[in-house]
Amino acid sequence: MEKKFVLEFDEAPALVFVSHDGRRNEEMYVRGEKEFAWRSVTIRSSLDEFTTHEVEYLSIKKREASE
Repeated sequence: MEKKFVLEFDEAPALVFVSHDGRRNEEMYVRGEKEFAWRSVTIRSSLDEFTTHEVEYLSIKKREASE
């Protein structure tokens, strides 16, 4: 039986990126909402600057992406 891994926050983080095994089943959450239909993300972060990210989206309907 696999152990569950839980991250718990008092409020929704601005950005959460989850890579399970690097095989195209990554997840991304922006302000607590799961993002769908994204193709790529570039995240820039350092201790002395704000974290920024750029997302490339697919041009499809949200319902198609979550099916």
